[in-house]
Amino acid sequence: MSALRRILIIEDDAALRATMAEQILSGGEFSTDEAESAAEAEGLLASEHARYDAILLDVGLPDSDGRDFCA
Repeated sequence: MSALRRILIIEDDAALRATMAEQILSGGEFSTDEAESAAEAEGLLASEHARYDAILLDVGLPDSDGRDFCA
């Protein structure tokens, strides 16, 4: 069995974030980490074990514009 691919979901809407994670996890091929703000996501990304295959990013975060976060 190969390692699960990791996806980071950055979304401030808790219900939407939960739905996205549920749908992604249902296939059994991915694991997810979740952040509700840019600051929380930066903390996850700063971890020495942070390696994500994909990041799903809300462009309208309360503490950052998602486009600026990518820069």
